[in-house]
Amino acid sequence: MLLSTMWYTTSCWIFVKSSIFQIQRLIRNFIWSGREGGRARAKVAWTTLILPKSKGGLGLIDPEDQSKALLAKLIVRGKLPGSELWKMLLKARMQGFSP
Repeated sequence: MLLSTMWYTTSCWIFVKSSIFQIQRLIRNFIWSGREGGRARAKVAWTTLILPKSKGGLGLIDPEDQSKALLAKLIVRGKLPGSELWKMLLKARMQGFSP
């Protein structure tokens, strides 16, 4: 449930690095302790957990990568034709931004 809520939130808000780290910590603690709020030592590195199953990982989606992907999707949707208020706000905020 945590990740689905996060995916929804990150589709329109930027998470700071410390928030993403806390979410990763919650995920790791849940995986290794088996309960919410539990603490246990990780038995496998985070980088291995987010590998696809075909490569020996658990196939988890990295919250940091997913956050970036969803924000990119929001920008692409904002560039599509239309005069919705959120698109006008996004375009105004992006004025002068050059990657």
